[in-house]
Amino acid sequence: MRYRHQVVEVNRLRGNPWNPNVLDAEAEQKLDASLKRLGVFKPIIVREVNEKLEIIGGHHRWESAKRIGIEEVPIVNLGEVDDTRAKEIGLADNGRWGHDDAGLLADVLSDLQTDELADFLPFSQKDFDAIFTASEVNLDDLDLDDEEDDLLADPETKAPPTHTIMRFKVPVLDAEILSARLKQVMKDQDFNSGDSLTNAGDALVYLLGDQDDSEEQD
Repeated sequence: MRYRHQVVEVNRLRGNPWNPNVLDAEAEQKLDASLKRLGVFKPIIVREVNEKLEIIGGHHRWESAKRIGIEEVPIVNLGEVDDTRAKEIGLADNGRWGHDDAGLLADVLSDLQTDELADFLPFSQKDFDAIFTASEVNLDDLDLDDEEDDLLADPETKAPPTHTIMRFKVPVLDAEILSARLKQVMKDQDFNSGDSLTNAGDALVYLLGDQDDSEEQD
């Protein structure tokens, strides 16, 4: 498939009748704000139909550009593409591949340091609340010693490691519950033979195993 990158006037493009993707009024406002702030950085995908440029992917960007007065937009012209392939490309373009790592996403959003993110990014306020209330488990609350170096020692001078350090995040309210539960299990099961990180890990494994046993009995 040959294609050309071009910049064309918005009135040279036309939509197609089978695009299943729709936006509500709030999403349209966010998209308008995004284009005003960032420009049309993602080309609109088109095909040639009877000497017309028909949009395959990017219909909403095109509509937004017209609403806010952008006169020219970048396009990727795929040339003559049949209906079947055009619909396949349109669906693939509408879909979102992959997912966000909550911790990394929170770091990126924090780095931006602006209160305007909700105005032009495709996240709801509920999404932002969930992202920023995620918190790392506070190992200090478990009264752990700083003994990680023992687990990361030179393999030529130490025996092969039997444990690995894991780092994860849980919601703030759940972090308090988990920390308290781990401390209680460490005490009840007398997990004190290893370093404090290992003891906490043993308590977590014990909790998971206890949960599995309960499910099997059910």
